Amino acid sequence: MITSATSASYMEENLQPYGDYSGQNFEGRILININLNHANLSNTNFNGANLTNANLSGANLSGATLRGASLIDANLSGAILTNTILRRANLKNANLREVQATNANFGSSKLSNACLVKASLIKSQIRGADLTSADLGQANLREVDLTGARLVEAQLCNCDLSLATINRANFKQANLEGAVLKEAILNNSTMDRANLNQADLREIEARCVRLTNATLCNANLHKAKLRRSNFTGANLEGVNLQEAQLHEAKLKEANLQAANLSGATLTGANLHNVRMNHAILRNAQLHGVFLRCGDLSDAILTEAKLDRIQLRGAKLCHANLAKARLKNADLSFADLSYANLNEVELEGANLYRAVLIKAQISNAHLSRCNLISANFNEADLSNSDLNHSDLSRANLTKTDLSAAKLIGAKLIASVLADSNLRNANLSRTNLSDAYLVSAELGDCELRRSNLSNANLSDTMMYGADLAGSNLLNADLSNSQLEETHLNRAYLVNTNLSNARLINTDLQGADLTRINLSDTKIERSKFGGNQGGKNEILERFKNNGNIFTGSFVESCFLLEEFKSDIKDRFSVIGELFDEFENVIDFLNAEADSLEQLGRIDRSNWVFDRIAEYKIIFANSRRKVDYNIQVEAGIFLDLGEDDTEDFAEILNEVSVAVKTVVTNIKMVENCQQQLYEENGII
Repeated sequence: MITSATSASYMEENLQPYGDYSGQNFEGRILININLNHANLSNTNFNGANLTNANLSGANLSGATLRGASLIDANLSGAILTNTILRRANLKNANLREVQATNANFGSSKLSNACLVKASLIKSQIRGADLTSADLGQANLREVDLTGARLVEAQLCNCDLSLATINRANFKQANLEGAVLKEAILNNSTMDRANLNQADLREIEARCVRLTNATLCNANLHKAKLRRSNFTGANLEGVNLQEAQLHEAKLKEANLQAANLSGATLTGANLHNVRMNHAILRNAQLHGVFLRCGDLSDAILTEAKLDRIQLRGAKLCHANLAKARLKNADLSFADLSYANLNEVELEGANLYRAVLIKAQISNAHLSRCNLISANFNEADLSNSDLNHSDLSRANLTKTDLSAAKLIGAKLIASVLADSNLRNANLSRTNLSDAYLVSAELGDCELRRSNLSNANLSDTMMYGADLAGSNLLNADLSNSQLEETHLNRAYLVNTNLSNARLINTDLQGADLTRINLSDTKIERSKFGGNQGGKNEILERFKNNGNIFTGSFVESCFLLEEFKSDIKDRFSVIGELFDEFENVIDFLNAEADSLEQLGRIDRSNWVFDRIAEYKIIFANSRRKVDYNIQVEAGIFLDLGEDDTEDFAEILNEVSVAVKTVVTNIKMVENCQQQLYEENGII
């Protein structure tokens, strides 16, 4: 019980260290420089008292009230403050080292520059307090309430804030290295540029927290709730974020190198330009994540859920994405060289101009993907599903596509030199103008595929099925076509010089203008063929070949010739549309960079775009007014005028190759623009 004290009862000079003043009333008293070390001041009233520079070290102030008291520069080291009330007290520069302050109330108090090293403030109320630059190193702050507190530049190294409530607190530039905040609640707090290296943040609730440019190296955030928190520019190297909730979090330009995000949920998060090389994202969920230009080199993303993720221009070299799900993901311009994509689900994904050199992509699901101009050089795509995907102008040199499924796929002007397509299924695939020199096509399924103008020289096609395929103007010189099915194939103007056709089925094939110079044809089947009658009968009738029916006269081929020309014009029409689209896209990207202030109108790219538009207009005009005029004349010709067919066909084929070259030129320009502006 606090008793009343007259002005004469306790004069300042009578207050002594170790004295017993419990329950006394010193409200409003001026006690500057008083020495009450180890005094018993329990349940004492110091409300509004001036204790500036007082020595209260070791004093027992349990149950005392010091509302609004001034304790500036006071020494309370080792004092007992259990259940003490210090609301709105001024403790600037005070020494509270090793105080015992369980259940104390420091609400709205001023503790800037105060020393609370090794202080015990378990379950204390510190709401709205100012602890700017205070030192709370190794302090015990379990279950404290720091709601609205200000801890700017405070030192909290190795302190214990387990189960603390710290909503709307300001920890800007605070040092919490090694601190324990297990199961603490920090919603809407600010921790910009704070040091949380090696901090224990397991199961914290930190929704909408600002941690911009903070450092959390090797911190433990296992099962942390971090929804909508802002980690922009933060250093999270080696952090443990297993099973963490990071829905809609901002991690733009953050460093997550070697971080462990296994089982974490990052749905809707922004990871633009983030560094995640060597990170572990096993079974993580990144649906709809924005991760453009991020660095995930050597990251582990096995079984991760990455549907609709934005990884445009991201670096994923040597990353492990085995069994990951990336349906409808944007991986355009991404670098996946040497990545493990075995059994990955990429249906509907965009990998335009992606780099997948020597990537492992076996048993993967890549149906209906945009793989235009992608680089699969020496990649392993064996047994993968690429049905109905677009691989036009893709680089598949030395790629393993054995047993792959490419039904209905587009490989227009793609490069498949030295590739392995053994047992692959390319039925109804468009390989027009493709480059397949020295490719392995043994037992490959190519029924009803379009190989017009393709280069298949030196290919191995043992047992391949090309029944009903279009090989118009194709080059199969020096190819091995043993046991190959070419029945009903369209071999008009096809080059088979020096090829080997042993036990080949050519029944019903169109052999008009076929080049068979130095070709070896043995034990093959003919019958119902169009064109090539005289040469076939004269040169190959004694080589064990079988002729099962008569040849069709060339007078019946005129309509097919006309159809060939129309088909080639259809191809060039599509290519011109794409040429125009890539120019428009480049223009839009340049305009966007100009609006962002990254480039101005004097930049080289705008001159280049103007040049491309002129090239497009001129090349389009040439086709419209030259080639099509000649074709129009040809389409009106009679059956005796078919000698002009090859010349017109070759002219159209040259035009196709020119447009393809121009498209690649624009794409390379776009790549250069992105690289110069740090977009990829």
